[in-house]
Amino acid sequence: MDRKKLLSCLLGGTMLVCAVVVLPGCGRKITEEERAQAFAYVQQGVAAAESGQLDVATDLFKRAIVLDSTNAEAHYRLAMMLQYAPTPDLQEAEAEYRRAIAHDSSQVAAMFNLGQLCAQTSRYDEALSLFEKVLERDTTAQIRSLTHFCIGMTYGIRGDADRAARAYAEAVHADSSYARAYVGWGKELARTQRYEEAARLLEKALALDSSLIEAHSHLATCYRGMNRMDAAAAQDRFYQQARAGNR
Repeated sequence: MDRKKLLSCLLGGTMLVCAVVVLPGCGRKITEEERAQAFAYVQQGVAAAESGQLDVATDLFKRAIVLDSTNAEAHYRLAMMLQYAPTPDLQEAEAEYRRAIAHDSSQVAAMFNLGQLCAQTSRYDEALSLFEKVLERDTTAQIRSLTHFCIGMTYGIRGDADRAARAYAEAVHADSSYARAYVGWGKELARTQRYEEAARLLEKALALDSSLIEAHSHLATCYRGMNRMDAAAAQDRFYQQARAGNR
């Protein structure tokens, strides 16, 4: 980097990002005081993000990385800021997730979000691989259910209804109150014309959460497949009215 570009970085607010790259290469030893301050910056950043101060949070996470480039939590939190910003920077978010995982191979949250990002950018095999790694490392019911749900969505996008349905079934097995997983499961069974099973699942989803208007559309498909035309028409009307009300 020439002097003019370096000065531009320093004055333009990107000094922190530059420092993350430069310091590790210099082999500078991180002191305990710097590690402690980096930890404090991460905690402050989390609090700022929770209060809606996203720019402040982003800056604090970057400061933490400048002091301690091995702080996996700081990389993970910065990646989230970049991924879900009003103008997302998915490329840099991905790089930060990978740094988080490189510094801490047990960073399940970073793996999960990176999997979502890969699915979002049509890299389905890598997404599935990351989701499987999450399942290998995390045994909590909520995370397992959500991860199986994402696996189901990924297989569904790829057109593999059988694998998608099995993944959604695993999501429900992990958390029987997860209404959206019932919708996904029912939708995939309907695609393979297993209408009665699908209808029961979709009805269960609506019993758990009546706001899931997508379920009405899939339920209409099931009822038509079961030759229950009046019930199908009623579900279609409800779906269209609900969509109109949400516009």
